[in-house]
Amino acid sequence: MLQKKKQTRSFFTIVRPGFTLAEMILVIALTLFLMTVTAQGFANSASQFSFVNVDQRVQDMILSARSLAISGKAQIDYTDFDKDGCKDAVTTPSLPCLGDDYVTPANYGVDFRDTADVSGNHTYTVTEFADNHVPNPCAAPPCGLEGQFDYKPTPTLADYQHGYDIQLDQYVLTPGTKLIIPGGPAAASTTVESTILFSPIFADASFNPPLSPADDPFFKFGVSQSSGTTMIRKRCYQIHKLAGISDPVTTSTNPTCP
Repeated sequence: MLQKKKQTRSFFTIVRPGFTLAEMILVIALTLFLMTVTAQGFANSASQFSFVNVDQRVQDMILSARSLAISGKAQIDYTDFDKDGCKDAVTTPSLPCLGDDYVTPANYGVDFRDTADVSGNHTYTVTEFADNHVPNPCAAPPCGLEGQFDYKPTPTLADYQHGYDIQLDQYVLTPGTKLIIPGGPAAASTTVESTILFSPIFADASFNPPLSPADDPFFKFGVSQSSGTTMIRKRCYQIHKLAGISDPVTTSTNPTCP
């Protein structure tokens, strides 16, 4: 005869550990808070890195132009500035040309340009260039001008032969970063431009337009970064007209450079 298995009851109950609803809500809230803080920190770091990159890029172009001026690096003598009958690196059998004819430019320079469209949206461009000598007399006007940036966006060989400048490098600032230059910011549908020119060998600096007041020995400019309409960081520089050395002067968040 089958016997019924006797059931026993333990006086001890094993309780498995777990989380209460309140504890789970607290953990989720803390996790979301930490994720938010981390995301904000990452965004700030990325923004600062972008600003440092733009600032360094502009400074590199200035240092490059100054170094080229000090070295007296020659460019092709498109304008036949040395009057030897040779230009544009072309060998002419009837002339004493060797094919590559070079001359030191009138200046090496950096051009800062703030262009605003009809809606007031700005494009900030920095250009490093060789300021060509202009033929005298100018054989086929209009000719380029020494002492200012007159590069043509789509230059031809004839433009170079008429003294227009040679573009060496150009950089358009990333969105959210701005140039601070004399006369800026540009009003809608206008352009504000400032140019630094370094003379060969001594790298003394001249400026176009001229400094105001005239007895001010420093050209002041800067790079800033904004979030919406709020400036979040800025770095200003000044360049002395003697030897053209660029020195940082402030990192404040005022809208202009002193």
